[in-house]
Parts: sequence; structure tokens; C-alpha cells
Amino acid sequence: AGTHPALIVGEAGVGKQHLARVIHAESRFQARCFVPLDCARLPAAELRATLRRLWQMCEDQSGGSGPVLESLLPGTLYLKHVDALTADLQQWVV
Repeated sequence: AGTHPALIVGEAGVGKQHLARVIHAESRFQARCFVPLDCARLPAAELRATLRRLWQMCEDQSGGSGPVLESLLPGTLYLKHVDALTADLQQWVV
């Protein structure tokens, strides 16, 4: 069973992040981190670097290149204002 992206839409203040946290808490990734990123607030270069570090952590763990505490690995990546991502990053995170 792989990962499954989900799109949660709604007006500001209706609880989209809360719903994402509930889904995370009920998933098989609940022991891992819930990582919220605001795509509108981070510069594109910083967002790209952050996403690369998160992906690298997951790849390192799956490749067995050293012990990483499960709770430090990203389990759910919540992208707030995903429409603010550059086109290349939108393709990369899907």
C-alpha cells in the first residue's frame, strides 16, 4: 500500500488542516510527523530545499542507510496554498 494524495478544499477557517491532521492520526503513518508547509509564505528556493530534505529522509530510511527514528520521518505533508507552488514543484509533489 502506497501513499495517497488528497485535496481538501474549503473557505479559510473551516478546518482543512484539522481534517488533514485527523486523517493523519487515523493512517498507518500516525507514528510519523505531520509536516505543514505554507507554500505562499516560503520562497520557492526554500520550499524546494525543504521538500528535497524531506524526500531524502524518506529515501535514506527506505534504503537502510542508517537508523532514523520513525517519529522524525515525515508521514503526512500538508501543503497550505498549494496553488502558490511553481509549476515544476506542483509536478514534483504529485
